[in-house]
Amino acid sequence: MRLTIVTPYRHGEVTLQALRLADFASSYVESVTVLVSGRKARQPVHLFWDGRCRAFRGESFVRLARRTQQWVWCGQPNLMLISAARHAQPDSRHLAWPSWGVLDPVRVRRILRSCDELLCCSGPMYRAVAELSRPGDRGKPELLSWVPPEPADASELSAPGCRVLVVVDTATMRRVGEGVLYLLGTLLGEYPELSVTLLCQGTWSKRLRRPMETAQLAFGDRLETLRQQPWQRVVELLYSHHALLDLTTTPGVGVVAGEAAMRGVPVIAFATPPREEVLEHGAQACLLQTHSRPTLLGAPRITFSVVSVLEQLRTLLAGGAIGRPGRRTRRFLREVGRCRAFWFHRWEVEVAEGGP
Repeated sequence: MRLTIVTPYRHGEVTLQALRLADFASSYVESVTVLVSGRKARQPVHLFWDGRCRAFRGESFVRLARRTQQWVWCGQPNLMLISAARHAQPDSRHLAWPSWGVLDPVRVRRILRSCDELLCCSGPMYRAVAELSRPGDRGKPELLSWVPPEPADASELSAPGCRVLVVVDTATMRRVGEGVLYLLGTLLGEYPELSVTLLCQGTWSKRLRRPMETAQLAFGDRLETLRQQPWQRVVELLYSHHALLDLTTTPGVGVVAGEAAMRGVPVIAFATPPREEVLEHGAQACLLQTHSRPTLLGAPRITFSVVSVLEQLRTLLAGGAIGRPGRRTRRFLREVGRCRAFWFHRWEVEVAEGGP
């Protein structure tokens, strides 16, 4: 059987979940082809698939469609291309694996009429899609089942010299980047033995350049910032750190958090689906309680509360050495606190939590 996976090729969860599927399927099917929808990322995403993915071409797409029996459409499925592929090979099966956060009822109805299955990453997403399904639809919702990871040892969180890998995406840094930096600056100031590697799966926001430079002066080697790393490098970072802190606020599969849990690395993440369905609090992960606002299809959009997250992280790191923030740390926190977007978001959080 020939399998073709269509995905946007950039740094983010949609591309990672598609490439992880391609890695897994390569051992079970005759041929796996990765087609790129949209513009391809300039920086390496996956050291194996970077040179093997293919772009859309008119005649070559038709020839590929005639030889393909199974399709997986990730991100936002192109319904016109699905129709063209089905016309070239009427017996082919088409599975849609869309992004939960960008779905709306109208698009779900169109996907159900065009594809054979709509893959759902969590129970709430499956129930929302099932309510929109009709008896005459071609496609049906299908709930993905996750393999439970092995329990992890979280005792190293309170050990001296603890190194934590913090993962965020571009949307999170654009919305609450100042809040993330304020949170990390406070923790680094209170715990002198703590080291943090901040990994952004996309690009930094331009307004964060000055706070990032101030943070480098304040904490030196204790704070390392990385962005747009290939998947193999992300796996290396998981092995070289004691824990993973996933501060991503957009709904997604949680590829990095799931990979860390499967490799025995303790995970700290928000208690929202599908992470709370894959990770068990107290076994593989420490799930942070937070407020969220649903999207049109019920996907949780996390409201980042610096005070709430900070108190929960202090509880987890209670065994470490607590010190008093130094002069450079206080300067960095003032620098971030003066940012307008951070104070506006603080007001937004207070309103969401019933404050003034």
